[in-house]
Amino acid sequence: MRIFVSNLPTDTTDHELRRLFSRFGKVVKSWIVEDHETGEGRGHGFVEMTMAEAKNAIRIMDRSWFKSSRINVQKSRFTPGRGRRDRRDSNERPAREPREQANFSASRT
Repeated sequence: MRIFVSNLPTDTTDHELRRLFSRFGKVVKSWIVEDHETGEGRGHGFVEMTMAEAKNAIRIMDRSWFKSSRINVQKSRFTPGRGRRDRRDSNERPAREPREQANFSASRT
């Protein structure tokens, strides 16, 4: 199960996030979402664990304190291939047909 963790301090590292959740079981994968230009954390990340471990982690960690921030922990609604970057970079969109312009130049009498 993938867990979404928000309201993280921007200086949080992948390693810190992994350590934070490893007490609940084996962390399969974890990552911090970073700003593409600055490389700084954007304040949220993801953790992948087994279903039972993830549910326990969510129950205990939601609204807990981490590095002076109250973090939010919930089941992720992330769906691969549905991010903003995928839509923006997609060249598969059909071209839009130009709209017909109404002719308002006719005089009214």
